[in-house]
Amino acid sequence: MSTGEVLTTLNGRYNITLPYDDESKNIDVGKRFMLDIIDGVPKCYIVEFADTSSHRYVDAGGYIEWTCTSDEYNPNVDNIDKMICDYFEKPQQSYRIMPNSCAVNGVFELKYGSERTFHALFYDEYCKPTQAEPRWNVIVPNEKYYSYSVSDGELVLSCSPREQLIGDVIKVMLYDAEYKFKPCEFEVKVVPVYM
Repeated sequence: MSTGEVLTTLNGRYNITLPYDDESKNIDVGKRFMLDIIDGVPKCYIVEFADTSSHRYVDAGGYIEWTCTSDEYNPNVDNIDKMICDYFEKPQQSYRIMPNSCAVNGVFELKYGSERTFHALFYDEYCKPTQAEPRWNVIVPNEKYYSYSVSDGELVLSCSPREQLIGDVIKVMLYDAEYKFKPCEFEVKVVPVYM
């Protein structure tokens, strides 16, 4: 090698610059993403560092710079058709209103590191909404990483910010204080933050 020549090395690290907006500012360190498919092989990357403050303008806007490294494609959680890493289908849960029953209004997924609220619904013998005092029975996989509380009859589930919890299932049963309505049982699955 002689003086003045440029030597290019591949170390698997990349700097990506994007506009600073509502979407890019929510991408955290550890997020995996797919950019391209070359010769049938998806090219996946993981954000190692996100510089969100150095390049922001005072009024609004600016740009964000990510430092990323190459990551392996995982066919168990990465969706080539949608070009999304850590992709999970949303569960399709539906219910039919039955006389003297209860149901739950809420999304049956809990993103790790967040909380989810569930609202109790009760139906009389004519399948019309009615009032009752809700009671919740919650079974979590590990009490160290999950918590729950009831406020004004609503159930609030919380999950620790641990990626290892993805795939865990929380079992919940809703019933009324006087046992007049048929209980409702459902499961809440822990999913990735980015879907």
